[in-house]
Amino acid sequence: SRFAGDPRMRHLHVEPDEAERVADRWRAELGWTVCLLTRDEAIDGGLFGPVVRPEVRGRIGDLLVLAVGPVAFFDSRVAPGEIALTGHHGSLTGAELFVPALEFVR
Repeated sequence: SRFAGDPRMRHLHVEPDEAERVADRWRAELGWTVCLLTRDEAIDGGLFGPVVRPEVRGRIGDLLVLAVGPVAFFDSRVAPGEIALTGHHGSLTGAELFVPALEFVR
């Protein structure tokens, strides 16, 4: 398997016959700190908007791991500097959904 996305919302791409086993393992290990959804659950729940075009569907992970607790997921082999970033976001917690925009006046 491999993953993509942001540290607080990872897309897991797994072999078709492995999705249930991988989901069970993540749930068992991380419990309440994550919300784990299948691609269909995420799309049906509107996480990617009202319409997901067929050519985009395959880019969405087979499983999505959304952090709801104080966790983030890193792979130093792929992005070694990612863990050093000041802030991580991308999940559905209130703080991550409400990111204020600053307006600069000249």
